[in-house]
Formats: sequence, structure tokens, C-alpha cells
Amino acid sequence: MKSVRILLLWAILLNVHGKLVAQEVESSHPIGIMATVQDGQFGFLIPIWVDQQFSLAPSLSISTAAGVGSEYGIGIVPRYYFRREKVSPFVGLRAAALLFRPDIKPAIDQINTTDILVGGTFGADYFFDQQLAIGVELQGNFTFSDENSLRFNNPGKTNFNTASSIFISIYF
Repeated sequence: MKSVRILLLWAILLNVHGKLVAQEVESSHPIGIMATVQDGQFGFLIPIWVDQQFSLAPSLSISTAAGVGSEYGIGIVPRYYFRREKVSPFVGLRAAALLFRPDIKPAIDQINTTDILVGGTFGADYFFDQQLAIGVELQGNFTFSDENSLRFNNPGKTNFNTASSIFISIYF
């Protein structure tokens, strides 16, 4: 019975030690800034490592055209990494609200729209070291258009599109 207790104590100590070491590695660079390019538009994300294989990134994008209007995107991008090595493949989700504010005169004719985007992603990061990575992402997105939106010339309906993006990430 004494040997079982000693064996159990060793197992608990090794498990706790493993978790403490893993936390030290995970917290060495837990947050970063990511810049993306997609269809000629730029976006920014703040990736936060929740653990060794899961990151959660709030996202923000801004696009303006003189005399047409401005679009603001705000969303969230969770990713699951299959492994965390030099080349780190991942799958993820993407959810965002795309807010369009027209710049039409007179202001009385302006109709703001909000489209909702939900989709899946697949891609990979290439880590030069723990603090710098580049990557590529393929997306399949559903967009639920506002009844006044002309984003896909399909107001008030659901649309599906594919997209890709490239990005660079710096972790602190």
C-alpha cells in the first residue's frame, strides 16, 4: 500500500511539474499583433494564446473610399493548431460584423448597413522564431446581408464566398 501511495505522489508531482513548465513556455509570448491582407484590404488582429494549441484573436478592419463611404469590420477569430512547430497548420472560425456608412450628400439619403459574416478557415503559420510568423489562410464564408446592403448585390439574403489572406504576426 505504501508503494502505491508513493507512486501516486510521484505521478501527481510529475503532472504538476509538467503543467508549470508548460505554462512557462506558453506565457513567454502570449499576445501579439497580426496584420492581414485580403482582397486588397488590410486588417489587424490581436492573437492571444489561450494554451499551446488554441488562440483567440479579436479583429478590426477599416476601408474607406472618398465620396462612397467607410466600412468597419469587428470580429473574433479562434484557431486550433494541430501542432506548434516551425510550420503550424490550423483550423478556425471567423465571425464578424461589417458596418458600412455611406458618404453621400445630402445626409438624409444615407442608409447605414450591417452585414454578418460567419465562416471556417484553414491555413498554416511559419514561425521564424517564437516572436515572428508569416502565414496563409483559406476561408469559406457565409454572409447574412442587411436588407439595404449591396455588398454582393443580394440584399437581405445569405451569400457564400471563398477568400484567402496572407498575414504577418509579431508576438510579445
